[in-house]
Amino acid sequence: MSERGQGDCGLTHQGRRGGIAGAGDIAKTLDRMHIRDGIAPDVTRYAPAALAFTSVVTAALDLDLQPLDGDARPLGDWLTTFPLVSVVLDPFTHESAWLLDTSKRILEHFSGADCRICWILTCSVDDAKRFLGPYAEEVLAFADPSGAVSKSLGVEQAPAIALLRQDGEVTALAEGWDPDTWRDVAEAVAALTSWSRPTIPAAGDPVAYSGTPIG
Repeated sequence: MSERGQGDCGLTHQGRRGGIAGAGDIAKTLDRMHIRDGIAPDVTRYAPAALAFTSVVTAALDLDLQPLDGDARPLGDWLTTFPLVSVVLDPFTHESAWLLDTSKRILEHFSGADCRICWILTCSVDDAKRFLGPYAEEVLAFADPSGAVSKSLGVEQAPAIALLRQDGEVTALAEGWDPDTWRDVAEAVAALTSWSRPTIPAAGDPVAYSGTPIG
């Protein structure tokens, strides 16, 4: 079974619609939030997320995790071969939409490493497909409409990135978008998998801002 989801176009480009997202594309929030197509939000008014993760959380491995295609399986089943590197997004918020391209870049940097990369979206399967659009076919994605799996990872705000080891322990976590804390998580993934780390921040990444509560 493929670990790639299926999706229709959920991304808009400045001045056009449809197609694969490229440089300058802006992710569009779902209908609960309204954002004008093609206009980048002003994130400079947001305070940086001053949240660093220093303790270990043990995830509930019996919670079901639903891929965008296929049957739900317990979280532990997705850890039998590799640790899980997850970016948690809430498609109904600007804060998560602004980071879609950046999170994809960071996840795909580790696509060849000994880890499983994925998005976990706090919405239904259908909403996740609409939000991700063609990206759903490029990176493994899960729907977590109740937010139960995300909260089990210790995530309280989205966007977030977490490293979940095969023993069920979350050993690195960053919430909100703060390049420094996300770089710390990326370095933890790189150390665990003997891989290089991505450049964080990179050209085109937004400035730091706080996340929004999930659930």
